[in-house]
Amino acid sequence: MNHHAPASARPLLLAAALGAAWLLASAATAGADLRQLELTRQNAATTVSSGLDRIAAKDTLTVRCVGFACEEVRASVDKTAVILSPTASSGTERSFEIPDGVPSGAFVEIRTCLPSVSEPDCGKTAVVAKVAIAAAAPPPDRSTALKFCSDVGARQAAELRADRGRDDFTVILFDESGPCYISRQFGAEGDPILIGFVAVPGPTVSLDLDPCATLSATPKVLIGADISSLALQSRSDDAPLAVEWFPPVRRCFGVAAGVKVSVTSGTTTKPLAYTLKQFERYRATLQVGIALSRLHQQTFGLRADGAAKRIIETSAGERGPEYLASVVLYAIPRYFEKRSTKEPCLYVSTTKKDCSLAGPEGASRAYFGRDPVNETAWKDRVGLMLGTGLNQPGRRFLIGGTFELITGVNAFVASESVRRPELEGVATDDVFAGEAATIPVRDHWRQAWVSGVAIDARYALALFGRK
Repeated sequence: MNHHAPASARPLLLAAALGAAWLLASAATAGADLRQLELTRQNAATTVSSGLDRIAAKDTLTVRCVGFACEEVRASVDKTAVILSPTASSGTERSFEIPDGVPSGAFVEIRTCLPSVSEPDCGKTAVVAKVAIAAAAPPPDRSTALKFCSDVGARQAAELRADRGRDDFTVILFDESGPCYISRQFGAEGDPILIGFVAVPGPTVSLDLDPCATLSATPKVLIGADISSLALQSRSDDAPLAVEWFPPVRRCFGVAAGVKVSVTSGTTTKPLAYTLKQFERYRATLQVGIALSRLHQQTFGLRADGAAKRIIETSAGERGPEYLASVVLYAIPRYFEKRSTKEPCLYVSTTKKDCSLAGPEGASRAYFGRDPVNETAWKDRVGLMLGTGLNQPGRRFLIGGTFELITGVNAFVASESVRRPELEGVATDDVFAGEAATIPVRDHWRQAWVSGVAIDARYALALFGRK
C-alpha cells in the first residue's frame, strides 16, 4: 500500500517540520528574549503561526518566514510616517529595531506582498500582523528606594559598629539621584569608607575618589585619586532593589574624601558627588610643662668663716619646678589592641548578606593615629611622653606616661635622668683656700620620679605668643 502523502498536504507537512525545528532552536536559547514573530504562508495566504503581542522601544523584533522569502517583509508604525529599516536580513529571518520615542499604544505593522502581485519591489502590500508597542515603564518610586537604602545602610552600620566596638567607619550609599544614606556627616582620615549603589535596572556605575590622599610615614603627601569602576548587571523591571558595593573597602587621608559616582545608561552619563569631611589624625603632640623635681643643677660657692672660707651649695635644694618640653605619643594602648582580620559581611538587601565583597584588606583595625576632637576614650587619653628640660636641655631627659585631663592638658608621671655637677674630693662646709671657680666638681647622672602638668604647645603659643 502506498503511504505517500497527497501533494496538497505537503506544504502543511513542510510547515510543521519547519515549525518544530524553530521550537527546538527556541528551547536551546531559553532565557533569552528573542522577541520573535513567525509568519507562515500556505496556499498563497500568509498567517501568523506564532508570535508575541507586545514589544517595547529599543527592542529588536525578529520575523521568521516559513514558506516564503523574508525579503518581502516590511515594517512600519501605524498612524505615523515611521518606516522601520531592517537591521539584519536573511532568506528566513528579518530583524527590525523599534526606535526610541515611538508613541506608546501604537502598533508595529508587519506587511508582506499581496499573493496576486509578482512585482520584485513588492509595491503592493497587506498588513498580516500587528504588535503593540508597550508604554514606557514608569520611573521607579524613589520613596521605596530611599526606604530600602536607609534600611540597608542602617543595618550595615549597626553590624560594623557591633563588630568593631567603635564608630570608626563611614557607610555611603547612592541611588540614581544622589546619596541616599550616610552613616555619619564627618569621618576621620584613614577610617574605612564603604561605598555602595542601590541598583536599578541597567546602568553602569563607576567610582572616582578625588581627593583621596594616601598614608605616608613622613609628612602627608597627596598622591592622587584612587579610581575603580563597577558595571552593574541589567535586571528585569520587576527585580527587587539590591545594593552593589564597590570593593575593596576604601581609606582616604587628608581633610576630605571626594566620592564621585557616574551612572551611565545608554549614551547618557549622570554625575553624582559627595564630599566627606574628615578630622585629621595625629600620632603625637608637642607640649610644654612643669615637673616638680628635686634634681636641680647644683652650683657651689664660698662663705667667709672668720679668716677661712668654706664651701656652700648656692642652688635650691628643695623640690621645685623645672620647665620642660615634651613629645607625647597619643593613645599608646591602641597600638597593642588585637587587630581584626575578619572580613565584614556586606548587606545586599535588608535580609541578605555577602561576605566576599570587602576585598583582601577588609576593614582591619590598622591604627593611623588619634582624632583628638572625637576620640576621647581612656585608651585615647593615655600617652607616652619623651621630654627634655628647657634650661640646659642636654642635661635633663624624661620618659613617662601621660593622661589627658581635658583636651590639650595632660598630667604625667615620669622618670627623669639629670646630669648635674657634684663635689669631687671635698664636701660642703669644708674649708677651701682657692677661689669659687676652682671648687672641684664632677658631672654625675642621677635619676628620680617626678610628676607634673603639661599643655599643648598651641595653647602656650596662644597664651604667651601674643604681642
